[in-house]
Amino acid sequence: MNEGAWRGVVLAAGLAAAVPATTGCGGAVGSPRPQWRVEVSTDASIPQLGDRLLLEVLDDAGQPACAECRRQFGVLGPEQWDFSFGVVPPDPEARFRVRARLYRSSRSGLDGLPEGTSLIDAVGLLPVPAPVREERVVLHLALGCFGMPSDLLGHRTCDANTGELVPEPLLEPPLEVRPALPVNDPCLAELPPDMVCVSVGAYLIGNENRPAPSPAIAPAPEHLVRVGPFALDAREVTVGQVRNSIQAGVAVEPVPRESDDAALYGACTYLGTSTAANDDLPINCISALDAAAFCDAWGKRLPTEAEWEFVARSRGLDFRYPWGDDDDLCARAVAGLGRSSFVRQELAAESTVCRRPEAPDTDSWGPRASGSLPDLTPLGVWDLGGNVAEWTADAFAPYSEDCWSQGDPVLVDPSCRSPWTPPNPTDSPLQAARGGAWNLGSLPAETTARQYLPAATPHPSVGFRCAVSL
Repeated sequence: MNEGAWRGVVLAAGLAAAVPATTGCGGAVGSPRPQWRVEVSTDASIPQLGDRLLLEVLDDAGQPACAECRRQFGVLGPEQWDFSFGVVPPDPEARFRVRARLYRSSRSGLDGLPEGTSLIDAVGLLPVPAPVREERVVLHLALGCFGMPSDLLGHRTCDANTGELVPEPLLEPPLEVRPALPVNDPCLAELPPDMVCVSVGAYLIGNENRPAPSPAIAPAPEHLVRVGPFALDAREVTVGQVRNSIQAGVAVEPVPRESDDAALYGACTYLGTSTAANDDLPINCISALDAAAFCDAWGKRLPTEAEWEFVARSRGLDFRYPWGDDDDLCARAVAGLGRSSFVRQELAAESTVCRRPEAPDTDSWGPRASGSLPDLTPLGVWDLGGNVAEWTADAFAPYSEDCWSQGDPVLVDPSCRSPWTPPNPTDSPLQAARGGAWNLGSLPAETTARQYLPAATPHPSVGFRCAVSL
């Protein structure tokens, strides 16, 4: 914290509220007054898990102690932390409580106050009697307390060690010397070629405000997950990579292209082991089981849904699409080139929105070489929004199922392995797939959109990329 840059403003009831340590609120820097200086810290990712901070000084009934005892701040980035504010009790023997809530503006009401439980909430008691000089205490917003609102009437708040509600603690002074963190960044190590390193991070998987074709694949309820570190292929696996591996002895093979373009497998990119014409195209028409076998042969694995979405959202940002919020799908991704005669129930309905009416025969029926359009994340990963959807390592399960709830409030590297039984069971366990595809529209291209297919079923819309745990 920048000690010399703290600024405060005196409030009517004898309370002083402050702003981020690096920012002023218009008041001049003066001599420290006798007060509690409350420093608010967090170990949560900013602004991924919260872009607003609500600070309050409360009375014993849980109400603001004065007219100016509630302040909201926009949180733009980690450089704005730590926050601090001063409390000057009008009565030295009065008991006050301070509360901080970190939340996202997209989860707030018209008044800007947080709604729901997608937040980190902490309450602490100020010591009495009041200090005779400025004294510092710390209120910590712990990632492990995400989704656990405080019980103001019961005087309970979340314990960072257990994630459970406990009696409100007495706030204590900060550690003057913070322990040095060990430097152990796996992203500094040498990676396999053409892979992107993703350091450990936490984010909210899903989006309760986005539509879905059916309740089963709705990206809700949201869950707080922690993933990484891992590396992910920067590009989808190509025909050439698969063909070379088959020639080297991998005993699985994708479905080859049918000669009839209108047939189910008429858009497959694989032409056989002896034909290199499509080597630069992403592989499709491959089952999840065979995709996993290729990754395994290369010393890799399929990414989990949580890892895939973390990358698609550039480590948890609320981007609508992997490239950002630009909704010009046809200019950004290989998508919307479907054929009306080819529709599969398991994936979102096909779309021809990007086919050109004046020259329909010049548009490719299937995937294109990576980099054909700027479908690129800020992390440097290509074609998450189009070309082919991608198998993940997870058996499909709605976010309401148990495998997405074990370990609440924080799910660490979650992965569903037990098949979910849908209302109309299929002949094969269902596997989760992610991302847009050449024949699909804008909804599957969204970062939080979910899809599923029988794991043993090859599909012209679906290919894969691999990951490596670090």
